Amino acid sequence: MQVIIEIFWNRWNHEYLTELREHQNCRHRIPRLQVEDGDVVLIHDENPRAKWKMGIVNEKYTGKDGFIRGCKVKTLTKNGKSIYLNRPVNKLYPLEIQSKT
Repeated sequence: MQVIIEIFWNRWNHEYLTELREHQNCRHRIPRLQVEDGDVVLIHDENPRAKWKMGIVNEKYTGKDGFIRGCKVKTLTKNGKSIYLNRPVNKLYPLEIQSKT
């Protein structure tokens, strides 16, 4: 069972998360494909990618040029409490799902 879990996490790190980064880089070139309210995102931090927190975009902050520059993201702490974080959009990696809340 441990070997299967390790294989899964290795594939998750090297295939899926890398693909999200590549997809995010393409999003900067196409303005209509930006983060939207309700998007489920991975929040970049200094930990390995497999340990990044997930959150839901709650509010977007736009710059003077009209592009989204940051977001307020709802996430959970280790003890299960909801918190809101403000993060720049380049530190958010949208997953392929959306929240219904």
